[in-house]
Amino acid sequence: MIQTASRFAAAYVLQRLIFRIGEFLRRWYVASGVGIAHAAIRRLESLDRTFALKITLLHFFTPLYGDESFIGRIFGVLFRSVRIVIALALYLMIAVLALLAYLIWALIPVYFLAKAVMG
Repeated sequence: MIQTASRFAAAYVLQRLIFRIGEFLRRWYVASGVGIAHAAIRRLESLDRTFALKITLLHFFTPLYGDESFIGRIFGVLFRSVRIVIALALYLMIAVLALLAYLIWALIPVYFLAKAVMG
């Protein structure tokens, strides 16, 4: 009877340990990845309110401020080109920073595990 109870206790502790490790991995990698992605998307949305990339692309060849002259058309294309380049650079920077943040976050447990194993 005591052997059965100790086997049951050992199996229960092992099952809970596996569950807790799995839960930690799910929270650390999946939930944090979702959180970082949501933060990056919120930042991209706020930047898009400023740069309006889609609208700028749609009106790329439209004269700036309704100035139908040749100079107005040239300035419209030039100003919108600069705006598009700046927007794409910022969008890319936010995406790279979010990816870098997630990679660093993902490697923290690996670092501490390797440090513990190596001594």
